[in-house]
Amino acid sequence: MGKPSLTAHSPGNFGKAGSGGKSRELGIAPALYLKQAITSLYEHKIEGYEVSLEATHHGPTSIEFPMIFVEVGSTEREWNDLVACRAVANTIEDLMKMEPERFPVAIGFGGGHYCRKFSQVRDYAVGHICPRYNLHNLDKEMVEQMISKTMPIPEFALVEKKGMGREKGRILEILKETELDVVMI
Repeated sequence: MGKPSLTAHSPGNFGKAGSGGKSRELGIAPALYLKQAITSLYEHKIEGYEVSLEATHHGPTSIEFPMIFVEVGSTEREWNDLVACRAVANTIEDLMKMEPERFPVAIGFGGGHYCRKFSQVRDYAVGHICPRYNLHNLDKEMVEQMISKTMPIPEFALVEKKGMGREKGRILEILKETELDVVMI
């Protein structure tokens, strides 16, 4: 993003593990908590910072309980901004104190690393998100892992209409083999 940001994402590696975890393994994504984290980050938003979901990336991947990262990005300057760090800490505190609101659960496909479209979705809680740059790593096994490692189990696949590139047709064919309802955004 290169811009000051407050973000949330789940861990996982769609391809080779470059920053922890195992290759082609996803952690467990708690979709309702990711949605609540973004809502809370907006509530604690500070001037000059963007709020966004990030695509699933990096480890750890083998931990057997749901996990999210709530982060300040994306340079040392922002990491040392105590107001931004306080916004993230307050968001984590909010998540620890509350039961998240219920939404239909989805997994996401397409777009960039910073998932603006998925961040703006109001009617769904999104678990794992595979960005455009990782779609070539997806096969039926990885899509099934996205489903089984999102909690609660998703009923929908959100697909960015213009964010899939040449992989769009192949991914839509894989999704036909699942029980997910596909929603184009």
